[in-house]
Amino acid sequence: MVGITFALTSLALGFGALYPNYDTENFAEIPTSFGGLLFMMAAVTYLAGVVILEGWPVYLFLDSRFRGGEAQVYVTPLVLGVSGAALLTILATWLPLSAGIRKVRSIDS
Repeated sequence: MVGITFALTSLALGFGALYPNYDTENFAEIPTSFGGLLFMMAAVTYLAGVVILEGWPVYLFLDSRFRGGEAQVYVTPLVLGVSGAALLTILATWLPLSAGIRKVRSIDS
């Protein structure tokens, strides 16, 4: 959950820096701006990826239990799912922040 929090925060900061909306009269217009909509779509896509990657080993475990067999822990899907979710979280944290920093630095120069 801490990783997801960092990833969603960096997505918000990155898209906010890339697509600022300074000329709005009402603050309620910001979430429906282009950058706000891109952030929401990226956040939902990121969360869906994490849920799918972490849900895959759980599904296999519960499927083996529901079929009447012994509870089996599938190590390969567990390692792949958790490491894939960790990699996705690292990318979703680093890429938007670095893009936002580059944009802010280009404005300052």
